[in-house]
Amino acid sequence: MRTIGHFIGGREVKGTSGRFADVFEPMTGTVQAQVALASKAELRAAVENAKAAQPEWGATNPQRRVRVLMKFLELVARDNDALAELLAREHGKTIPDAKGDILRGVEVVEFALPAVLTAEKGLNEPRYPALKGIMAAKKKPLEVKPVALAESGLEVLQLSYPPERKEGRIVGEGPDGVPALVEALRAEAKVL
Repeated sequence: MRTIGHFIGGREVKGTSGRFADVFEPMTGTVQAQVALASKAELRAAVENAKAAQPEWGATNPQRRVRVLMKFLELVARDNDALAELLAREHGKTIPDAKGDILRGVEVVEFALPAVLTAEKGLNEPRYPALKGIMAAKKKPLEVKPVALAESGLEVLQLSYPPERKEGRIVGEGPDGVPALVEALRAEAKVL
């Protein structure tokens, strides 16, 4: 039976936790592989490796980055049939559906190549309200317009505001915040 490990630091790594989860083939319901569940040490190694690799990749000129993406496209084209077979087996799709999914992924990369990219400093930094901005917003008049619908076959049963959202919180800064975020997603949001 095929065993799926981890990919850390540009190489395949077998899982060391001793825990595995079955990978089912949706079309038959049979177990087709087992995926290794990562230990805390393996997760930490992956995060540390990504943190260490990011500065070099961030300093890589765009032309070299595009070459990497072009090589990716070349490999996807070369192994398209094998990828479609794998995708069909693991997700219960037909081969044409799987090839369509692959093509849509390729289109995302091709759209970006070649491209002129710009970014603003601080684009990914969170914006926190400042007292000056809050006070300026309080002085600005708020115009409330009545809701009216044009003639149509639509019947409005109810209009209401969306539910209040819980206040957000910062769980860490930059790459150092990743373990805290993972723990919050696991323990509080229960999505991991």
